[in-house]
This record gives sequence, C-alpha cells and structure tokens, in this order.
Amino acid sequence: SKVSNIQQEAHIVGNPIMPTIKLPAIDESSSEIRNIKPQKLGQLKGTENEAREIAKMYQTEPLIGKDATGEVVLKKMQNADIIHIATHGFYTSRGVSVLALTPTRPSCVEDVPMDCDFYNLEDGFLDLVFSPTTFKAKLVVLSACETGLAGLGNSSFINEFMKKGVPSIVVSLWQIPDSPSDELMINFHKNLQNDPDKAKALRQAMLNTMKKHENPGLWSAFVLFGEAEKPTNALD
Repeated sequence: SKVSNIQQEAHIVGNPIMPTIKLPAIDESSSEIRNIKPQKLGQLKGTENEAREIAKMYQTEPLIGKDATGEVVLKKMQNADIIHIATHGFYTSRGVSVLALTPTRPSCVEDVPMDCDFYNLEDGFLDLVFSPTTFKAKLVVLSACETGLAGLGNSSFINEFMKKGVPSIVVSLWQIPDSPSDELMINFHKNLQNDPDKAKALRQAMLNTMKKHENPGLWSAFVLFGEAEKPTNALD
C-alpha cells in the first residue's frame, strides 16, 4: 500500500550560496604550509535539482540558494519529520564532519583558524556539537561528501543526531560526485513513498543507479545508521 507523506513535514535543502573556506596551501618544494589560502566552494546544480524533485514528493518548498542560511536551516530542522540536506560536506582535521550552508556574514574572517574546524552558522558551516536543540525527525539524510567519516564519535553527525532524538540517519563515507548522487537520492525518496523500510529503499536506489553507472564509487557511498523501519509494536 502506498505510504502517504502528506502528514509528514519535510525540510529539504539544496545548493546554498557556498561559503569560503580557509585551507593551508602547501609549498611543494619544502612540503611546508606556506600560507592560508581562501577558497570559495563551488555551486552544486545537481543538489538543487535533487532538492526540488524530492520536495515535490513531500508537497513542500525546498530551501535553495540565498534562502538556505544556517540559522533558517537549523530552525526548520527542529520541527521537521524528514530532513534532507544536499550540499558540500567535508571532514576536518579535528575529526568533525561539517556541512556548507549560505553564510549570513562574510566567511573566512581574520580570526578563524586555518581550516573550517571552528566555523559557525554565520560563516556558513553546520555541525551539531554546540546545538542544544532536539529533533523530532524520524529520518535525516545528509546528501554531501564525507558526512559519515567521523563515525560514531562524540562530534559526529550520526552520534549528535541520535543523541538529539533521530532514529535513522543516512550519511556518506567518501567524496561523492554531484551526479549521479542526485539521481540516487531522488530514487531513494521515491522508493520510500511505497515502502517505509529505509534500508530497502536505499538498497533499491543503489541497484537502480548501478544499472547506469557501473563504478561502485559513484553509488555506494551512502549508509544508513539506526532503524530501518519503525517496529510495528512501537508506541508513538
């Protein structure tokens, strides 16, 4: 039987205006850090298409571009039943995974360290370590690079979302291409419309994507942590 998502409030984010990160530039002749080089993250058109198509399934409007500021994204996350964020993600040298969102002040300010370890929402970076909020979402999908690389550590997205009440989280284990990641994620949510088992939906999305893209690196980065499906005898 078809699963209705009309009652589910979905919060979908894609292709924010990307922030600037500060990265150490290596002097190859001496293998030493020469200076700190600001670098603007590139836009991801595939994630915009991904967000728009998935938002249609849940009859909602996605946050795209200038609307996807950290403060707005985090606020809307608190009341959503399903959260899907498609953007740049990376794993910092301090062992923290972060997501890029639209900055509300010029990022890469003078007093930040050499990489994004302590960047905050105003600079366009989301981690959950200092977020006091809890979430009512039953599913969080972080459609971005390296969102699962911090594993189950204290500062990881997986651990932080679970501590804050989320039973199911989909993350990636390496750097993924903008496409076909968008195809896979659209297919994943499409599968969920017909069967609430998240593990089956993700597996089927991988099998479908594999038909067009043989390289496993293009479709096998995403993993589900937590519950695949709500137990039938669970209480609301």
